[in-house]
Amino acid sequence: MRRNPLPFSRAALAFSVALSSFGLATIAKAGAWTEADGEGRAILTLRGATADDYFDSAGDEAAGPTFRKDGVELYVTYGVTDTTTLVVQTAYVDLHPDSPAASASGWDETQIGVQHQIWATDDQVFSAQLSLLAPGNRDLTSGGADWEARALYGQAFQMFGRPAFIDLELAYRWRANGYADQLRPELTLGVWVEADLMVMAQSFNTFTTTSGADQYFEGEQSKVQLSAVYRVSEDVALQFGAFTTVDGANTPAERGALAALWFDF
Repeated sequence: MRRNPLPFSRAALAFSVALSSFGLATIAKAGAWTEADGEGRAILTLRGATADDYFDSAGDEAAGPTFRKDGVELYVTYGVTDTTTLVVQTAYVDLHPDSPAASASGWDETQIGVQHQIWATDDQVFSAQLSLLAPGNRDLTSGGADWEARALYGQAFQMFGRPAFIDLELAYRWRANGYADQLRPELTLGVWVEADLMVMAQSFNTFTTTSGADQYFEGEQSKVQLSAVYRVSEDVALQFGAFTTVDGANTPAERGALAALWFDF
């Protein structure tokens, strides 16, 4: 019998977890929770952002050239077994900074990863994921094969009498061609305010851990995102949200919005 999907998301990327203890038939999520054997989820996201200022090397916000970034992202998960999930993510990006910086368009990195559940209880789970990031456009990526190791922890609970969950993730990315390695902590809090409506608060962070070049228009940064996911049917959901860069170094102070289509299969 197919699960009753309750969609959720991570920047990019998608969540789903089971929580019968809270009176729901199932609660699902993909972050730290793996997909069931033979089941999957695809999320197609449209994302657009602009910046009129930036964070300098000291982390101070200053007026700067206008920057625009648009993209289409695809995130797919598939349960190879009940405890092992295949993860694939890719994006097409269109960057338009003011001169003298050059515009760039093309495929970003394509992530291919395997996530394995190490430990789980009725309301908690711990998983690990190893991913290869294949290069896309040389102006948008390191131009070589990057690797990432990720630890994921999820817990379901009640908040204000409603089903909720928290997802904590910590990733380390080894980058090619002399680009700076990165530490990537992420946090997601989701609350089901109605049976078919969930609100999420998320934090996405990138910190460099070695010396070296930075990715095109990317330094250290901390972003926050607020969004809502509405389940249209058993297999389809819609997500709408906004995000902003709240801190960083050598990075645009981006502000933008997103819209996503979720489909379970």
